[in-house]
Amino acid sequence: MEEKRRHKRIERSFMSWFRTVSFVLIGRCFSKWDMVTVRNLSASGMLFCYDDTITKGTQVNFKIIFPFSAHVIRCIGRIIRNNKPQEDSYPKICFIAAEFEKIKKEDKHLINEIANKAC
Repeated sequence: MEEKRRHKRIERSFMSWFRTVSFVLIGRCFSKWDMVTVRNLSASGMLFCYDDTITKGTQVNFKIIFPFSAHVIRCIGRIIRNNKPQEDSYPKICFIAAEFEKIKKEDKHLINEIANKAC
């Protein structure tokens, strides 16, 4: 089967932070940062675990830090998919996919470099 993805994925878990893009007044955002576990990451988006669903189309800010790196990738994405947990599952974990809309070229390049080394 032919690979349809635009970018290779990094398939290992690490931590990241996100917050929804909400009302901004005089340069201040009024939503809090939440820590999440990234399941996979590519230069075009990511899949992460969260304890609640996030509405498809919601715009989010991300702060991504690779293990053993001081560089912080800051980007904006949009939720494209979320899988609701089964009612009887515990803990209630949602798998949420986001596509990056605004990300620096050098950050895309860094993600691609790490993905290519991991394969």
